[in-house]
Amino acid sequence: MGLNRRDLTYPGFPARTFRGRSFWRHRQDLGGGWQARGTAGWISDMNFLEEYYEAEWEEGYEQRTWLDLRRPIDNRELRLLGSVRVNQFFTQTEWWPRLDHYSMGQPLLRDAVTWYEHSNVAYARQSLPQTPTLGLGNSQTNGYWTTLPYENNVIGQRLATRHELDLPFQAGPVKLVPYALGELANWGQDLSQSPINRAYGQVGIRSSLPMWTADNTIESQLWNVHGIAHKVVFEAEFAYTDATQDITQFPLYDQLDDDTINQYRRNIPYWDYGAIPGQAIPLGAPFIFGPQGKYDPRFYAVRRGQAGWVTGPTEIANDLTAFRLAARQRWQTKRGPAGNRRIIDWIVLDIDGEVFPVSGQNFGQAMGLWQYDFRWHVGDRTTVLSSADIDFFNGGQQLFTVGALLNRTPRGSFYVGFNEFGGPIQASVLTGSYTYRMSPKWASSFGGAIDLTGRNIGQNFQLTRIGESFLMTFGFNVDYSRNNVGVTFNLEPRFLSRTQFASRTGLDVPVAGAYGLE
Repeated sequence: MGLNRRDLTYPGFPARTFRGRSFWRHRQDLGGGWQARGTAGWISDMNFLEEYYEAEWEEGYEQRTWLDLRRPIDNRELRLLGSVRVNQFFTQTEWWPRLDHYSMGQPLLRDAVTWYEHSNVAYARQSLPQTPTLGLGNSQTNGYWTTLPYENNVIGQRLATRHELDLPFQAGPVKLVPYALGELANWGQDLSQSPINRAYGQVGIRSSLPMWTADNTIESQLWNVHGIAHKVVFEAEFAYTDATQDITQFPLYDQLDDDTINQYRRNIPYWDYGAIPGQAIPLGAPFIFGPQGKYDPRFYAVRRGQAGWVTGPTEIANDLTAFRLAARQRWQTKRGPAGNRRIIDWIVLDIDGEVFPVSGQNFGQAMGLWQYDFRWHVGDRTTVLSSADIDFFNGGQQLFTVGALLNRTPRGSFYVGFNEFGGPIQASVLTGSYTYRMSPKWASSFGGAIDLTGRNIGQNFQLTRIGESFLMTFGFNVDYSRNNVGVTFNLEPRFLSRTQFASRTGLDVPVAGAYGLE
């Protein structure tokens, strides 16, 4: 199961060895505009999904139990939510119940002002997850486990109402939107199990300036370019936020991350910061998320501006002054046969980041959270990709990727990429994959990743026989990080509207006879 968990041992082997899961998901239209949604999820132990259903554990729907009734009407919605925690080894908020009302983009004063609102009334309970005990499927890293600083045994009401008023207007070519946002909230218990009230407000101004130019004389047969139009939108925002209480006082009833991520975070103090396995860490110990809490998801969300989201997590608000800057760029050209050409995005480059006048709110640096996303569609089926996400404080994230994608629908696709990780994680990873329909009856796929420091991460290979009624897949995979080797066999009916084969490879296989006799 990965680092420090390759060989879990279970002294005191329990008499009950049954392990498994059960999951149900449902949606129902009730009439009158009402919708009902619900799930029920039970797992025998905290490691079961990760061991046997790894893809679902890391990417799939969470195993929770809740019932949600909602009625959307135009730009408003009323929602009633109830939930219980069935899996005691996760921290999942229980709502007994929760009532939300939303009103989005309501025009006021003859469209001069726009109003947004989110109010919620709830009775909630958060309980600390069960400490892992030695036993089958329960020894989650042999002592490498702790609670998180925004968790505690708390229960009580949570009442909150958040509103935003926008005053959009045009100043020549520039669109300006001064705004004011505020919230009043009450919690029956904070992390110290005491009642707490909070008020916070945010004022700011958003602006955007679109610009473009075009040159129809640019021609290139090599790059398949017939004229170029450069379109760019410059965006800027200034926001000042002030809160009467510090964010570290509140339990996270509105969970920021999936259970998967939180389970991994419980290991970080031991793997990365020298805590002693088996030794409990004091609640709220500062090094649980690195020096000064640099990797605390709450501070990340605050710096990203989630306190300015009317529908954002209620607990996420703290003092902050920030400028947010962005440039969204498109270089467009025309492609296709003469006389019937279409406009396509040839090159896309988006850049955005934030400036913090109070550097102490960004761990001593005036700039942070800068990123770019680059896509160059060299041809209709070939794309060069690159992205980055950078923080400038010591130990901040430094993530860079570059790659190329060749898509030859319906035959297949090929991707090769390089990922460079800096900051708290150091790695240089080369990845590659392909899917290829070799003939009407056979298809194959392969994927692999290698850390260029000399460590193999893993590879997988699959071969699929496309029959008249069934798709039969044989697979082989190696995961060096978990010391696992596996062989798979999968048989699925071909008449399914969306097969696992299509989801996994991106190759659609029509039902037999769709294009005549095979």
